[in-house]
Amino acid sequence: MAKDGRSGKAQRARRQRESRQAAQETLREDHMRVAYERVGDPRFPQRVRLPDGSVQVVLPKGSVPPQFTEAVERLRTDFREHFGRDPQPGEPLLFDHAASEPTPLDERDMEAMVADLAGSAKAAGLDPAYLLAVNDVGYMVTEDTQHLFTAHEVQAYLDAVERHQAAQARRASAELHRQVEHALRTAVSAVVSSATDTPAITVLRYLDTVADEQGEDAAGQGYAYAFGTLASWLVGAAEGGLPPEGAEQAVHWVAEHLGEMNGRSALETAGMLRHPAAPTTTVDELVETLGDRGVVVALTWLTAGLVATAGQGHADWLPPVADARG
Repeated sequence: MAKDGRSGKAQRARRQRESRQAAQETLREDHMRVAYERVGDPRFPQRVRLPDGSVQVVLPKGSVPPQFTEAVERLRTDFREHFGRDPQPGEPLLFDHAASEPTPLDERDMEAMVADLAGSAKAAGLDPAYLLAVNDVGYMVTEDTQHLFTAHEVQAYLDAVERHQAAQARRASAELHRQVEHALRTAVSAVVSSATDTPAITVLRYLDTVADEQGEDAAGQGYAYAFGTLASWLVGAAEGGLPPEGAEQAVHWVAEHLGEMNGRSALETAGMLRHPAAPTTTVDELVETLGDRGVVVALTWLTAGLVATAGQGHADWLPPVADARG
């Protein structure tokens, strides 16, 4: 069995390598075609070798956005104010203000500047991964400038972008999980202190906000985190030695304080607490019976009943959920 598992992993790894190699070959072919088509085309940037042997990038007329021109002029003004003269060819416009002569920013300062620009890009609705990748490879590839780089350089830049996008996704996922756990803990505490069922609805409102701000995929992930967090608390309590009567007391608290109907909904989910009278249902069956939103609310009520009885009314009795920490 273990051998079959290793064989399956090896096959998947081989397929991934072959897929990546095919994608790289396609990129090389596309790059060669684009580079050939754009040589000498005045609509695109061109590399021009000067008499002294240096290379200069010439941009198409009218291709520079006004914002960029304004930004460069601000840098030139900063240079004149600092050194009392105009910058000479080859002197850095992004310079070390602590140096007496025009000195390029060191690597750390340059990285900090790029990170600041990435933050501005995010605020403007742009993907900061494309700027953060500059720290990794030292250059930026755009649709208009890709022909100025080798296929290897383009691939290296795109790989860096992909790494930053993956890191951003992991951080966003961990933050969403943390916020979902906080919303649930707050709702459970409010249900217990008020002995009413409505605070549980605040979790649904929060997930609706996630859908509006981050999209339906993020909201779906939020529901999965909500279910996972509540299930972790309930199953953890059962496995931590909660006796059958403890599960019964939790459901009874819900029925007594939140109403018989809510008590029945809590009982539907109480198999996680090993309640002796809870129906034996799968997660899919629970969702079919109560719906995604109904399951989250019912589990929140049941968790509140558990906190009110076994936890002496303190939501901090619920342990942190490890996955929520990213």
